[in-house]
Amino acid sequence: MLSDAAFEIVRKYEQAERPNKWLFPGQDRDGHLTERTVQKVFEQAKKNAGITKQASVHTLRHSFATQLLEGGVDLR
Repeated sequence: MLSDAAFEIVRKYEQAERPNKWLFPGQDRDGHLTERTVQKVFEQAKKNAGITKQASVHTLRHSFATQLLEGGVDLR
């Protein structure tokens, strides 16, 4: 589930990068982006944004689910 804006960004990325096997390849283009790499990128983004509150990628998952529930979506 992506917003139109997010979908457009992913579509442009896909057209520019032409990923082969994985949409988001890891350092080795034949492998996928690892969970640890995503965590590191998230931590760096928090730091760059000046966010000091404790949060993780998993926090984003819960926040997304909360937004869906508040919007009346049945998560089942």
